[in-house]
Amino acid sequence: MKSSPFQIINAAAGSGKTYALVYAYLKKLLSPHHDDGYRNMLALTFTNKAVKEMKYRILNNLHLLAHHIEDAKIKDIRSSLIIDLEIDLPSLQQKAQRVLNKILHEYAAFEVITLDRFTHKIIKSFAKDLKIPASFEVTLDSDLLLEEMTENILDQAGIDKPLTDTLVAFSLSKIEELKSWNIGKDLFDFSKLLLNENDREPLSVLKKIDQKEFKAQKTAFQKQLSTLKNELRNIGSDILKLLSDKGLTEDDFNGKTLYKHFKKIANGTVDGLYENQLEKNLAEGQRLYTQSLSETKKTIIDSLIPQLLESFTQAKSKVGRLLLLRSIISQWTPLSLIGRMEKGLEELQLPENRLLLSRFNEMIDDEISGLDAPYIYERLGEKYRYYFIDEFQDTSRLQWKNLIPLISNALQGLDDDHQMGSLLLVGDPKQAIYRWRGGDNEQFLNLLKKESPFPQLLPDITLLPKNYRSRDAIVDFNNQFFYWVGARFEDSEQKQMFEQQTQQEFNHKKGGQVVVRFIENSRKKESTTPQYQQQTIISLKAARSNGFLWKDMAVLVRKKEQAVLVAEALQTEDIPLISSESLSLGSSLKVNFLIALIRLAVYPEDEEQRKNIIEFLYQYKGTKMDLDQCLSTLVFLPIFSFEKEIKKQFDLSFDFQLFSKKSIYNAVEYAIAAFQLIENMEAHLNAFLDDIFEFSAQDEGSFLSYLHYWEQKGKDQKIVIPEGIDAVKILTIHKAKGLEFSVVVLPFASEELVSSRSRKVWYPIKNHFDTPFSWGRIHFSNKLKYLGQEACAFYERELLAERGDALNTLYVALTRAVSQMYLICTLEGETTAVDKSYATLLNHFVRSQNQKPEIEHPFKWGTAVEAQSDDTQTLIKTLQPDFKVQPNWQKRLWVQMHTKHDESAIAAREEGLLVHDLMAEVSSAKDVSAVVTDALHSGNINKEEYDHYLQMVKDIVDHPQLSDFYQEDIEVYNEKDILIPQKSFVRPDRVVKNKDGWVIIDYKTGKESPRHYTQIKHYAEVLEEMTHEKSKCFLVYIGKKTIVKTVV
Repeated sequence: MKSSPFQIINAAAGSGKTYALVYAYLKKLLSPHHDDGYRNMLALTFTNKAVKEMKYRILNNLHLLAHHIEDAKIKDIRSSLIIDLEIDLPSLQQKAQRVLNKILHEYAAFEVITLDRFTHKIIKSFAKDLKIPASFEVTLDSDLLLEEMTENILDQAGIDKPLTDTLVAFSLSKIEELKSWNIGKDLFDFSKLLLNENDREPLSVLKKIDQKEFKAQKTAFQKQLSTLKNELRNIGSDILKLLSDKGLTEDDFNGKTLYKHFKKIANGTVDGLYENQLEKNLAEGQRLYTQSLSETKKTIIDSLIPQLLESFTQAKSKVGRLLLLRSIISQWTPLSLIGRMEKGLEELQLPENRLLLSRFNEMIDDEISGLDAPYIYERLGEKYRYYFIDEFQDTSRLQWKNLIPLISNALQGLDDDHQMGSLLLVGDPKQAIYRWRGGDNEQFLNLLKKESPFPQLLPDITLLPKNYRSRDAIVDFNNQFFYWVGARFEDSEQKQMFEQQTQQEFNHKKGGQVVVRFIENSRKKESTTPQYQQQTIISLKAARSNGFLWKDMAVLVRKKEQAVLVAEALQTEDIPLISSESLSLGSSLKVNFLIALIRLAVYPEDEEQRKNIIEFLYQYKGTKMDLDQCLSTLVFLPIFSFEKEIKKQFDLSFDFQLFSKKSIYNAVEYAIAAFQLIENMEAHLNAFLDDIFEFSAQDEGSFLSYLHYWEQKGKDQKIVIPEGIDAVKILTIHKAKGLEFSVVVLPFASEELVSSRSRKVWYPIKNHFDTPFSWGRIHFSNKLKYLGQEACAFYERELLAERGDALNTLYVALTRAVSQMYLICTLEGETTAVDKSYATLLNHFVRSQNQKPEIEHPFKWGTAVEAQSDDTQTLIKTLQPDFKVQPNWQKRLWVQMHTKHDESAIAAREEGLLVHDLMAEVSSAKDVSAVVTDALHSGNINKEEYDHYLQMVKDIVDHPQLSDFYQEDIEVYNEKDILIPQKSFVRPDRVVKNKDGWVIIDYKTGKESPRHYTQIKHYAEVLEEMTHEKSKCFLVYIGKKTIVKTVV
């Protein structure tokens, strides 16, 4: 039977998914029709790392095939290709050689790319239609843009009256809830909804609604809220009156429960009404009164049960609506600003020639997806016939919707060689862990049920049966555990997924072990955290004793704060580690010290930064005073006294004033040299300098602007580390997806399957209220069930989805290990619900194996064995270069770029540039000695050069034509930007204002040039336009002899 052109590979963890995907690509690539088939092939995946791996595997296999190189893996691929392509070995070798050569000569057409890259390509092709500049810049960091947009809205407070009223009302509502009045963070957090595909449907409607309509609807909601309160009071009062009229008191009811219930309602109290069995007792007509009650009263109460139940049900529904209204109103103000936020975000993009990557799929859906596929292909300049999509379970609904027309066109038509196009999807629904950012596993599950989006074309589905990653014990444990978990769930989809689709065949790797360690249960983190840390250390050391290297081990966590706790524990035991946090610039003590210096330059009275500076210097350089004495003596001094004492206590030659006058890059470079941080220069410092340099190239490079950037983004920038470092990796489960480790430790394995933390969801409110608004943003709560069956179904669907996310995350974590896995969870009682948390699942599973969970005796599955050759990798000996930043790197760069000059010319040029830099620090003649001395201390010049450079600077400031412009009683602007409206800026070397007017001095090296005269005249014109005054202009040529030219 002929196979379908639509293929799906359902690939469980470790089952050779990438191998299968690469083989399918090679099979199509080496088919006999063309050598350039790659031009019509498109492979899409989610990360650049996955792209790199897939490209490498394809090209490496082509190379091995082309040159007939023997390799264990290529042998199987070669044999399979010969059979599948019905080709002989020499023909396959020649074909591989031709295809490889063509790809290498036309590499851009070899499209194994990310989905984001493909959407970018589509947007670029339709830039004109979308009315966006063809040269737009893709913006990845949405937070900076959203914060700027939020600040712009807040800046309108006091100017835009309707907006001001809205913001004030929001602040007051927060104060009433005993929260901070500052609404900036609330608006910023809310604005993130604009970029999340999960929020697209409700926002697409709401952002078009006028703020006046929101305000009117809020008034209507408040009116309905008041009405509901009155109606509830009436229900409570009517029942109390009925009971009283029948001669009944609260003592006649079992535990006074029924009477108190309606009394609370009559008093306007709705909290905690339904946390007992009253509803059940009313429905069953039992346990409503005490047995000792008189038969007469029993008869009266029994006769009232239908009326009491009706009033109870009526009140419950109204309480549900009341609580829903409260929740809607609490979120209504930021919701009413969503249209303004959308507009503000747009204004920050196109006018600035930039586009957020997260908006691409939405733009394609709005503007392009309705066009004919052939027209889209024509604009792209490509016609893809063969599609390969990896990690399909993480594809969003919008991404898939946008791809369907293109794929459909390929599947439903024949090319010039009468070949039909094809589609291969690869994924695993059990590893769908990105629902929170738009990943829609439901569409993959539907495809696995053969619900195809392509008319009359059903997929062929292949299940990869074998686990090639893990040793027998790991595979066996996961098979048994997830089968047991699946059997406990009622939902048919989750039941099938975990009961059946988790069962994998063993490979040739024998042995392996799973250890479940239990710790004492406590609600207090301060009690459980040290236990988790201790058991993590014990687990890592146990693996170490079995011959595993630190680099073979990984600790997986769900939250970043857990990663920090694990890192702290490892550091106390001197266990080397690599974590996302440890790789960030903000984790470096030296970098934080430099940031403290920058902050102090901006905010001289900031006592916290003074404290940070002292603590670092105390640890780094030491002093005779103890730390407490040092802090109490220095922190509260006036700034000039603080600077003076710091230099004295720590024997420094650092000039705070000079530091604050430099550009941020030069300032940091100066500080690194002055504090001798250049010795044993760590990777974080190099990366910090790179980050500042890149920032300065895109921004004005002021201290304040960099501090703002640092808080938003800079401190989280990561350094790149060499491969092969022998250290334990600490990473989140999400980042571990797709990776494998010889040893895995999973502490904090007590997470709830359904989080008890507060979260917000979109809810269709039209069914409950008379309103033109379809959606409300509400707090997710089990109180939704008060609203009836529809709301109850909504609540259960959300719980099911959240539980699915948690189980998928656990599955990803438990399938990363090759040889050993350690799970650490709390000890849970036998009566605890099975599906409450990871810990309850593990505890009950251990009991199902006829063992008792105990703190003293860990549960073990399999037997620990010594690390074998395929468990560990040979340590890579990495060269650690002595990174030293040369303070005069700018001059050296110029020299390298101008090698055609003779050595004397280069030396003169380098000397002139250094004097130029020195003059930038000179305000008056009295500064000369200090500036040249600082150059000596910072390493810019050596002792032998000191007198020479001192004389050169003095020759300028003492020159008869210039000396008046280096006096103390004048205004001086060294290297300050003069902004030109609607254009750019100019930066003269020195501008002086004295009693006679303005003077411009520009320092030059080399020969006199007409360009120098033109340039300084332009400075004068700009300054005159700004001040309406003429300027004197002087060109100063720096050399063996100082030459001054007056420019008229």
